[in-house]
Amino acid sequence: MGFAFYFDVKAKKRKGMFFQYPMPQSGTLSMADMQNRSSNPGQERGLNAQLKQLPMLAVWGKNDVKEMVFIQLPESEIKATNEAINETEMLYSLTVPLAKIFNGAVPDIINMSIG
Repeated sequence: MGFAFYFDVKAKKRKGMFFQYPMPQSGTLSMADMQNRSSNPGQERGLNAQLKQLPMLAVWGKNDVKEMVFIQLPESEIKATNEAINETEMLYSLTVPLAKIFNGAVPDIINMSIG
């Protein structure tokens, strides 16, 4: 479960710098499990219900160092959100300061790759 985005400032498709949210979890629930869990009247179901149950913890990795990121804290440099557009589409938004990717150097996004 989760999305992983890889950043390579030299466009060589290396995976040494990444952001992953939501983090993989053991015991992940399927869509059917989520619908059964929300089968009580008045409880929300479907994609929106699943998104609301995601943990707000992510991982930023760079040069073999992993940093836990609490994406809802105001002081967090990295922000990630997702929302249901409808039951078959979602919007995922990721904001990472270029200084975090380029170590404070002048960003050269011409050669950067994101995968």
